[in-house]
Amino acid sequence: LTITDNNNCSGTALTEVSVSQPTLQTTIPGTVCLNAPFVVWFQTNQSTTLWNFGGASSPTVLSTGPGPTTNSLYTIGYTAPGVYTITTSAGSFPCTAVQTKTIFVEQVVANFTCTPPSLTCSPTFSASYINTSSSNAISYTWTTTNGAGLTATSTAANPTFTFTNGSLFPYTIYQPYALNVILTVQSANGCFATVSHAYDTIHRTTAWFHKNKKEGCGPLAVTFRDSSFTNPAFPITSYTWNNGAQ
Repeated sequence: LTITDNNNCSGTALTEVSVSQPTLQTTIPGTVCLNAPFVVWFQTNQSTTLWNFGGASSPTVLSTGPGPTTNSLYTIGYTAPGVYTITTSAGSFPCTAVQTKTIFVEQVVANFTCTPPSLTCSPTFSASYINTSSSNAISYTWTTTNGAGLTATSTAANPTFTFTNGSLFPYTIYQPYALNVILTVQSANGCFATVSHAYDTIHRTTAWFHKNKKEGCGPLAVTFRDSSFTNPAFPITSYTWNNGAQ
């Protein structure tokens, strides 16, 4: 500032004023998975940044400290799929820098059905499973047990598993053999989903009976009462008795 009075005397005062342009650069992933945390990176010369992730949560204010700063921000992720707009501003009005970017939240869905029949009374059964997962699933991992207590796996889209429940012992009481089939799918972006379904697989009929006498003087009348086991899906329709008499 320079001033001059009516005697033509003048004086000057100097004060430095710093003018700086606010800067902001953000790096945001183009695609993230549903309900999956992710990290965003940014660089700014401002002391605070304001993040609005376009979801239901409140904007996040982050203090970055004075001077140029490179930092990252961890967020818990989105709870609904879709495209969101992330708006970031650095500094305070009127000196602010703003960036707006979009992010895609991907959801992959795992599901499958079993082609009928889903169960049998035979000791060996082959079951085929039809993948009905979402179209963005590109890889599949199936896991189940094969009836002998061993884990069976497959990476086919629509696998077939063979199950066994056999015994050479004539008096075996067969228990219903149900199993869980688990499918895990993955998308090209690394998003996972898992589903499991329980299926009745093998229900073998067990022939069994009781008698009211086990010994006595002949002639001996013995009453035999059937107490066989079967699944309601395979009711017993006939009986053949052999008393062992020569």
